[in-house]
Amino acid sequence: MVREDKTRISKFLKVEPECVNKLNQLNPALVSTALDIYYRARQACIPMHIMWTRRTEEEQRILYQFGRTIPPMGIITTRKPGFSPHNYGLAIDFCFKKKDKLITYEQAYKRRMYKEWWMAIVKEFMNAGWNAGMYDREFQPGHVENLLGKSIVEHRNAAQSKKTYIEGFGFV
Repeated sequence: MVREDKTRISKFLKVEPECVNKLNQLNPALVSTALDIYYRARQACIPMHIMWTRRTEEEQRILYQFGRTIPPMGIITTRKPGFSPHNYGLAIDFCFKKKDKLITYEQAYKRRMYKEWWMAIVKEFMNAGWNAGMYDREFQPGHVENLLGKSIVEHRNAAQSKKTYIEGFGFV
């Protein structure tokens, strides 16, 4: 449940406005669910932090081109521009943020409590119909996506034909 005052939903963790702004850039059909999961995580004192939601094809190109060579990030993306759910506001990348320090899955995995928090967030998204890719060849911890029943190629074709694509909002 979400409280009316969404700026401070627990006595320990404030909602980060930049995270809310990023979640509001998702496809409109996904915003409510994503915000609800984020608010509930913060309310439970889980330091969930949103890294990426929507990104342009140019941002995707840069990440795809240079993402493999920027230490210590390793492989950031395996998807070319136009073939990432992020390009259509259909994906979220998250991590934890504690005392202004970002905590990756690899770091969280080493600490039992963080690992449990991470899996709780993933489970919430999966229960809401999102795919966490846990059984995919290209599994990326901290990445969840919801293609809304379409393939990425269908989203790309629709964007190219501009039949149902609205700049700044994605597919509606």
